[in-house]
Amino acid sequence: MKQNSCIVLYCAVLLFLTSCKGGSTPVLSEEGPFSRVIVTTTVHTALFRELGAGDCIVDTCEIDDGNPDIERIISMNPDAIFLSPYEGQNFEKIRRLGIPIVEMPDYLESTPLGRAAWMKHYGKLLGREREADSLYAAVENAYNALRDSVRQYLAESKTSKPRVFTETKISSTWYIATGDSYIARLIADAGGDYVFKDVEGKGSKPFNPEVVFDKAQDADIWMFKYGASRDKTMAELAADWTNNSHFRAFQQGMVFGCNLSKTRYFEETPFHPELLLRDFINIITPGTLKDTSLRYYKRLQ
Repeated sequence: MKQNSCIVLYCAVLLFLTSCKGGSTPVLSEEGPFSRVIVTTTVHTALFRELGAGDCIVDTCEIDDGNPDIERIISMNPDAIFLSPYEGQNFEKIRRLGIPIVEMPDYLESTPLGRAAWMKHYGKLLGREREADSLYAAVENAYNALRDSVRQYLAESKTSKPRVFTETKISSTWYIATGDSYIARLIADAGGDYVFKDVEGKGSKPFNPEVVFDKAQDADIWMFKYGASRDKTMAELAADWTNNSHFRAFQQGMVFGCNLSKTRYFEETPFHPELLLRDFINIITPGTLKDTSLRYYKRLQ
């Protein structure tokens, strides 16, 4: 239960951070190519390996609130450290080492392809510019083809767009993706009508759960992420909050969960949004694609 709460809270905080302004301006080193790098996220580690730059990674480690393991970093002898701004704003101890820092703010992008496009910048810094350009072109083409398939399906079938809402209540708060967020765009591209599309801003915003219930109780589809050693059930979801079982989506059995402990959601989707869009399409507008399998989400039983 503790693991589940921590993972879900992490997702909510990460979404919330994308809506916050302020903090340090990203420092993007234009030097390189780098051949010995420390990477601090599994997301970027997976991307670098896909670009054929896995041999450039000498270590993967977390920056603990501005208190990195300096001895470990020195022993790795890196020529650059790639990190994300939300891991801590105080990098002074690292800067004193004279090692170039490449901050990776791609998570701040509000569109799936906008975030994926950052692979071209990282590829350039790793001496894999051609590979990155080729990979992005494939991702972009696949994503756009899927999106266009949805548009054609909706036009030909003349079906109405299902109303969709996301995530769950955490303690006394429900974090809602705004109308200009990454998730909102995915829902729209998958043919859905996002319940909270009129919420202004980027990232996510905290809402009173009762407000969410009032606005989403008649929605058709409910999708959320969580982390647990086993897949969540409808009975468990109903027990989490009294109103959960009163959502129309719950009563119609249209609830889909992504268990972050059992999928490679974070490792894959940031730079392969076409994979996530395929899941969204098969949930929101089933019948659009011949392959109806789900990679990340499962219908709750």
